[in-house]
Amino acid sequence: MENTKKTINPILLMIGFVGGAVIIILIYILAQVLRTNPYGDEIRIDNFGSYFADVPQGTKDTLFASLYGVVKENLTEEATIPSNGALIRSGSATYEYNETTNVHQGRFIVDISAVKQSYGGYFEWSNDEDNIYLSGYASMYSCLKDSELIYGDFGCKNMFTDMVTTEYPILEDLPLKVEYYANNYSEYTSYYLTFEKLDDGICLVIEDYSGGNYEKALNKIRELGYNPDDYEINYLDKTGEYLGGWAGEN
Repeated sequence: MENTKKTINPILLMIGFVGGAVIIILIYILAQVLRTNPYGDEIRIDNFGSYFADVPQGTKDTLFASLYGVVKENLTEEATIPSNGALIRSGSATYEYNETTNVHQGRFIVDISAVKQSYGGYFEWSNDEDNIYLSGYASMYSCLKDSELIYGDFGCKNMFTDMVTTEYPILEDLPLKVEYYANNYSEYTSYYLTFEKLDDGICLVIEDYSGGNYEKALNKIRELGYNPDDYEINYLDKTGEYLGGWAGEN
């Protein structure tokens, strides 16, 4: 009796696997291209994943939408804003994860050659959306110093520019994270200097993660060249208790 069992050509099988993989990749790429940012118009940072591979899509959405917003603010109304083409500058990216606070933080400089603009970028995220250690600034872009500009001065401004250049120059140095070990790694210090925007100005905020750093934070403000007595200061004990109120009232 003649054997009618058919064998599968391994070459055809390999071609089928490769073809299927290519189709899946093309579908993924197409879905990313056609995907709409839920926060509105965006400028995608093309090499973002090369520096920050594990950042969730929601954080990237806020970063790309915020980048569009700050670029738009620094262009004339008739100017064309690109939807992609922004690049993180080589050597500018830093990425940290704090196991104590469960917060990821990234910083970078982004260059947009199509509009000849550059900005300093910052973002933070946590897999716990209610994490008390999140500062409230999921993404933020700041103007760079002249020495960091590669396309020349374009009169950069953002939501804090007027306050920085007038009565609150300290905003040029905030937010600032201070974290270090001392005494042969037996002493851990971690606090965060940021600010809150008030109806009539700002107040400085000290977020203390390791505890007992109020005076250290004031000294850090002095080291930056500012007098803490010139500002209202709100101290938050992030080790558990929210002290609340102004520093002078505690």
